[in-house]
Amino acid sequence: MALVAFASFTLMTNMHERYLYPLFPYLTILIAWNYIKVWQYVLISLISLLGMYNFWFTPRIEPIVSFLSFGNRLIPRILGFILFAMFLIVYKRYNVYHKDGK
Repeated sequence: MALVAFASFTLMTNMHERYLYPLFPYLTILIAWNYIKVWQYVLISLISLLGMYNFWFTPRIEPIVSFLSFGNRLIPRILGFILFAMFLIVYKRYNVYHKDGK
């Protein structure tokens, strides 16, 4: 279920990291089972938080607004790429886990 939620909100057209909230209960369980690392959860959470903040800027925190607006909104695109890389890491871990039969 975690992979389905992660893939659908990362890879589908017009879906953004701000819609990742259904993923977090599953990721919390996967952390408890040592299936993913805490740093991966924190990175995905941070990207999701910045993605939500990026479209509303409420409350307005100027350092974060200027960071996300840098270079014609280059930073949200980079964060989306990092999120895609995180999806690939989790997906690869899933394949290795099930291939070895652990």
